[in-house]
This record gives sequence, C-alpha cells and structure tokens, in this order.
Amino acid sequence: MDTLNILVADLTHTSAFFLRSLLRAEGARVSIALSGREALDKAGTGLFDLFVLDAHPFEADTGTLLEGLRDLLPAIPALLVTDLPEAQTRALPHVWSVVRKPLRLPDLRDALGRASRHLRVLREQRRHVRRTVDVPVELCAGPRRVQARALNLSLGGVQVDTGDGDAWRILSLAGRDLTARLALGGDGAVELPARLAYVEGHDGAPAQVGLAFGSVSAGVRERLREFLIAA
Repeated sequence: MDTLNILVADLTHTSAFFLRSLLRAEGARVSIALSGREALDKAGTGLFDLFVLDAHPFEADTGTLLEGLRDLLPAIPALLVTDLPEAQTRALPHVWSVVRKPLRLPDLRDALGRASRHLRVLREQRRHVRRTVDVPVELCAGPRRVQARALNLSLGGVQVDTGDGDAWRILSLAGRDLTARLALGGDGAVELPARLAYVEGHDGAPAQVGLAFGSVSAGVRERLREFLIAA
C-alpha cells in the first residue's frame, strides 16, 4: 500500500501546520491548502488519497468546499476535524468521517487506518488510481526544458521534485502551455498537456510542484492507467 498522500485544507495557518506535523509523524505525505481556491487547485491534480478539513465554527464555506472536492474526486474520502455541534456537522455534505476536537492522536490514527482500508477497496475497484513513483519527467514550454523526477502520479496530474535550487526554473514556466514528457518504460515516453497547479516547499525542503493534466487521447490515458495499475 502506498503511503497516504493527504491534502489538509485549513484557513488558519497555525492549525494547518499542527495537523501537518501530526499526520507526517504517522508516515503520511501532506500538502497544505490555506484557502478554498488553493484546495480545489491542488485536488484537481488527482494526487491525493484523503482530504482533511479543519472546519471552524464561523467558516460558512466548508460545505461549498466539500461539494467542490466531491465534484473533482468523487471517490476520495473527506475527514472533518471540528468542534462544530453534531447537528451542524451532520448537515455538511459528503463528509466521510469526523474527528472531534480537542484532537486526540488515537482518534486520528483510527481514522487514518480506516482511510487506508477504504482506499484499498477503491483501488481494487479501480475507482482511485494514484501511485508513488520515481520516474524521470521533462517539462517543456516551447524551447524551455526542465528535468525533474516524478514523485506521485495519477490520471489527473503529476507531482515532481525539482531538487535544490531548481524551483525557480519551473516557476518561470507558470502561465505557459506545458507538456509533461513522462518516461513510463516499454514503448517510450508519453507526452501530456499540463498546467502548473501549485508549488510548495516547507521547512527548507526542496519545492514540490503539482501539475494538472489537460485533455489527452484515449490511447495515452489508457497507457497511463495501465502503468499506474501495474506500479
């Protein structure tokens, strides 16, 4: 089973980074979104296995965000961390599970274990295909070329590690029409149209870049799917 790739959506900086530290201590890979728009941009890459939302009592747009996440990735569970009254929590759409505040580590571990089992079923049904990988990827924008390594791959996008000092090279491609050339082995590389979805680096770590794929032919999509299922 792959390590869980989790998207934490929280409008409060302090609690977002606290949640990230707890989840990383449990072995998960974690990306943070500090706004609804950022959460939807990141979710659109298809690179996440679990959404964790910290719903505060006065955040009226939590339900809207849950609707948007469900539209993008209908199979992915959404875990709500909250101290909202139970009746208000029940009224929110598409909540897979709830962890009550004050947050207890055993409760969080239990939720992560259930999420892993849930995702195993989804993968067996091929309703969720996201894999941890380590393959070369070349990002192209006209004559510009940036070499990187793909860390996570889905049908909707790819997360790449640029290495120390290379993030600015990918940032320079922002706003351009990109092509991601992925070396999948066998019949050679596949080329996918892409856009820059996010750039993220924390605690001095190298930047990780998320790219969302555009429309691809049925043949390319099937080859990508076969690679992900076999990985």
